[in-house]
Amino acid sequence: MSVPALGTILCAVDASDHATAVAYAGAGLAHHPDSRLVVLRVDPRAGRGEGPALAAQSALNELVLAAVPGSLGYAGRTEILVRAGSAARVIVATARECGASLIVMGSRGRGRLGRALFGSTSARVLERSPIPVAVVPPTDPEIVSVYGVGGVPRFGLIVVPVDLRSDPQAQVQYASLLVQGSSHRLALLHVLGRGRSEEAALARLQTLARSLGGRRRVRILLQKGDPAAAIARVVDHDDVGLVVLGRDGRAPGSVAAALLRRATAVVLLVP
Repeated sequence: MSVPALGTILCAVDASDHATAVAYAGAGLAHHPDSRLVVLRVDPRAGRGEGPALAAQSALNELVLAAVPGSLGYAGRTEILVRAGSAARVIVATARECGASLIVMGSRGRGRLGRALFGSTSARVLERSPIPVAVVPPTDPEIVSVYGVGGVPRFGLIVVPVDLRSDPQAQVQYASLLVQGSSHRLALLHVLGRGRSEEAALARLQTLARSLGGRRRVRILLQKGDPAAAIARVVDHDDVGLVVLGRDGRAPGSVAAALLRRATAVVLLVP
């Protein structure tokens, strides 16, 4: 099994304890030889003169070296940037500048009662980004094990919750890309709305499964109730490392926001 080629991955980290796990996840997803990793920290010191800027750069360099086993193996394929400015704007602008195809970032961490907090920077990036964004929760799931000479994906079951009132093809195809060359499984999940036909939903999900080529066995799951709670139940019950959501025009959408506050899996939103 190997990590698929995902192009240039922008990994945005902050100064929290969670940054190490986010950098590790970004490096793992960028481990294919045809991928490139750009690690970015938005730090006000970068705009305060040469001395503070060098200190900020040195701190980020140390984080990357500590977070990524075998990081020297990325020579020539990793860039480490520190920039000043509004965090969400800088992240989206840097992704555009470096031609990134995926942004990896963290949620904000956990509050006093142990509940996940979804930060405003993450929400604004999800609102503005024209490319997929993967949000690593504070449970720090290891979706790719990184070694000096390779990366081994550990996605487990990839759950793809689909809203059948819209076109989920981009979301489904991105999930399919992630499992190329591996034995990882996909599950198409739909949460039935009140009064909706279970038979019609099942037929539509089967059509989506067939669109993936038929060589991969795709699980089909139908749930009822609150969508975020239903998705979370599946994540908690199965070995789910990754949830691939479609993103609507809101920031990031009520279902996505609710799921991101409680998820133990990486949540990847596809525009």
